[in-house]
Amino acid sequence: MNKERLNKRKSDLSLRKLTVLALDCQATHSNPEIGRLFEIGWVNTQATPLFDHELTAEKVKSHLVTMEDNFQVPKQFLRITGIKSEEMNEAISKRNTWQKLYRTAKKTASNNQGICPAVIHYSRYEEPYLQHLHQEFAPQQDLPFTIVCTHKIVSRLFPGLPRKGLRAVAGYFGYSLPNFRRSLHHVVATAFIWNHVVRVLEEKENITTFTGLQDWLNSPAPPAHSKQWEREYPMEKALRQDLPEKPGIYRMYRSSGDLLYIGKAKSLKHRVNSYFTKRGRHAEHILEMLSQARTLSTTVTLTAFEAAIRESDEIKLQSPPYNRALQPNERQLYFYRENLKNKQTEPNTKHPVGPIPSNIKMESLAKLLDLLNAKIKKITPRLIEELLDCPPEYSPEKQCFISGFETFKKEFCVSIETPVTLNKMMKWGTQFWQEKLIEKESDIAIRDAEETQKDEDQKEIEEGWTPERVFKTLKRKIRMDSYQMRRSRWFCRLSESRLAWTNTNGAEEDKNVLLFENGTIQSNNSDPLSKISEIPPGHQKTLNQRQANFDIATYDRMRIVTTEMRRIIQEGRDIELTFHPGSILNKQQLEKILKWI
Repeated sequence: MNKERLNKRKSDLSLRKLTVLALDCQATHSNPEIGRLFEIGWVNTQATPLFDHELTAEKVKSHLVTMEDNFQVPKQFLRITGIKSEEMNEAISKRNTWQKLYRTAKKTASNNQGICPAVIHYSRYEEPYLQHLHQEFAPQQDLPFTIVCTHKIVSRLFPGLPRKGLRAVAGYFGYSLPNFRRSLHHVVATAFIWNHVVRVLEEKENITTFTGLQDWLNSPAPPAHSKQWEREYPMEKALRQDLPEKPGIYRMYRSSGDLLYIGKAKSLKHRVNSYFTKRGRHAEHILEMLSQARTLSTTVTLTAFEAAIRESDEIKLQSPPYNRALQPNERQLYFYRENLKNKQTEPNTKHPVGPIPSNIKMESLAKLLDLLNAKIKKITPRLIEELLDCPPEYSPEKQCFISGFETFKKEFCVSIETPVTLNKMMKWGTQFWQEKLIEKESDIAIRDAEETQKDEDQKEIEEGWTPERVFKTLKRKIRMDSYQMRRSRWFCRLSESRLAWTNTNGAEEDKNVLLFENGTIQSNNSDPLSKISEIPPGHQKTLNQRQANFDIATYDRMRIVTTEMRRIIQEGRDIELTFHPGSILNKQQLEKILKWI
């Protein structure tokens, strides 16, 4: 068949009836010369009136690919894909993978007037790997498919959409992708996107054939004008323009009704509309979320304080995909023995230290104590990782650690004969915290110190290890663990308390009141002030009784209460915290205390 005749037959191919091969690759790097193809999946699909996600998923052929040359897959890649080591037992060779894909492409072409369109959302990533496989296993033959990039199509159809990645575009059309990046889900999403863009191409551009699509993609893009560079959001302005200028929480949804995001606001109207300003600067994941958000709902609260607490509680219940903070994830709380060498999830008199979040490894502080007292004789790589709380790939060399550790001992240990106690170490923690406050290297009095620690950990990884950095990291470990212990006691006290503060006008009659019992709000401004107890009802509870009421939701709630108290003080308003009849803290006292927790 000559080329002219083949092209004529192609022109008869209707996009709605065309069978395409939706395809996705997962690899450790965008360059096949550096990275490795790890997984590939595909499915035959058509632009049907009703897209069946489950049926499409059942038809997907997805294969893990065996690694060559003892290649070590980066842990970060395994984390974002969720691939388990036992799954690799089902992996097949690259050659076998290519042969399966090649046969599928040829069969598709035989039923499709001689062509096999391979629909890929971002072909710049997949195409190099497909070309690499083709050159390795079938160099004398033509590439068995014609690649169609849906990202390119969407970029021309919706130039103002804030983000055009697979997750954003699938969500724009109403499909929710799981968090893990697996070929199965990405293939289904790609097929779903193709199903929708075929109809949009017909409606907006009058493109109904495969040749028409190719001509359109190969033609110059329309001239850019000022409006084309403005972001165009799926959410209609009318949904957000009449919001009240009151505090509350807001929720954003896809067209399918899937919840995307929950946020809090002092003013619902100002906060929600701030997402859509021309010069709005947002994180990538927020722009991805805004590319999908079509509808919203709001709940007005009496104060911004209550909105912040309610936001945290709702995030725990709903787990919106674009709320990165305050998610329960796999976090849990632990309670430690006084020597920190044993922990459990339930508090008792033998485990009085807590609640401590599971991402804080207090046991390593006990090991550092044993190392300082020469109870641990051998320094192993595993011990170094635990003491510095770093993964193996970022751990310092043994001699580097020993040099930094010896410097620490020389500066803080009086003599080898004088044992270091946990109480002594906690005093060091207080000293190191005071030094940090004085240095003012970071706004530790205002920011959540757990977030500050994450920043310091990342800096450690980026800049590499030296003995001096080992020394500083040991100090930081002691500083942060003593902080966690102080904070856990504070949260336990705060869980049974009464908080009162004035509005911005400072009028006493406009006082706001929250009463906490078991770590939850029992009374607020919706109740008459005369009926809100002046004394917290749980003020006589023991530490152990208070600890028993804690879970991750309660812990985060107390974090938020502490943060909101700082905000109120910063705004210059009066505030008063009551623990029991003989313990009432005013604004000045709280300002001093909050620097330490």
